[in-house]
Amino acid sequence: KIGDDIFIDLIKVQRADDSAKNPTVKEGYVEKSYEIERIYYKIKEKQQCISKKDMKINGRDLIEIGITEGKQIGKMLDMLFKFVVEAPEMNDKDKLIEVVRRKLGTEHYERGDYKNEKD
Repeated sequence: KIGDDIFIDLIKVQRADDSAKNPTVKEGYVEKSYEIERIYYKIKEKQQCISKKDMKINGRDLIEIGITEGKQIGKMLDMLFKFVVEAPEMNDKDKLIEVVRRKLGTEHYERGDYKNEKD
């Protein structure tokens, strides 16, 4: 895992390494690194989640609504991250708290009707 903060540096290092390779070997690699960089910035511009740090909810928020066990907090954050990657418009603190409450309760809510699964 690498942090959001060094991702672009990693892409640039990879691009420099690819540029130094034999032309027949590097074909396409440099262009792909530029495409990855463009996609990264497009995602950031739209304020979509690249990592859990980008979510509008965190462990402290989950503790405030009653989840106290560390593993349960981690599992819930993992589930919420997958959820907001699939539905970026749901990356809103109030919406995510509602998802958590429904997940913990009996209501269903999956992008409008998420399933209450027992982990």
